[in-house]
Amino acid sequence: MAAIVLASTSPRRHALLTAAGYFFDAVDPGEDGPSLARTPDGRVLDHARYKAQSGQAQAPRRVVLASDTLVWCAGEFLPKPLDRSDAARMLALLAKRDHEVWTGVCVLSKHGQVHEGASMARVRFGEIPAVEAEAYLGGSEWADKAGAYAIQGTASRWCELIEGDYETVVGLPLKLVSELLAAAGACPDRPGG
Repeated sequence: MAAIVLASTSPRRHALLTAAGYFFDAVDPGEDGPSLARTPDGRVLDHARYKAQSGQAQAPRRVVLASDTLVWCAGEFLPKPLDRSDAARMLALLAKRDHEVWTGVCVLSKHGQVHEGASMARVRFGEIPAVEAEAYLGGSEWADKAGAYAIQGTASRWCELIEGDYETVVGLPLKLVSELLAAAGACPDRPGG
């Protein structure tokens, strides 16, 4: 049995954690849960905490890690798009602007103590040519991604990271994860860990 449980079905988060050398079990935390937070850091922390608690309900007395990511642009939250038209609206808002990507991370100790933090990165989008946007929206890459894009995917031709950690944009800031796991008293199964 691995030392930690990742409460996520995201292939991107699984890949980041694996590439960092962690061994973990994974559970599906379900939905993001409620949040009345009006700030991006508050919103992602509420969602990450909810996911971690859902994960620990499935894996009692285990250290559980969860995270949540959203895009904050022009005073608006951009979570995962509802459908293609919502994704198109988000891309139009992002085009030729800078925006913030926030990822909240929550680690619950074996006894349920909460250790959490939020990381922010800034991304700059250039112009998105109409023909490219149409082709992109005709596929499914925009689905299940905050702000309707992944910086490591097709959208990389339109955007660049200008501040913060790349992993924050992908959805799991590893430096913050390491700090929170240590604070929770975890001894993760990883080389040198």
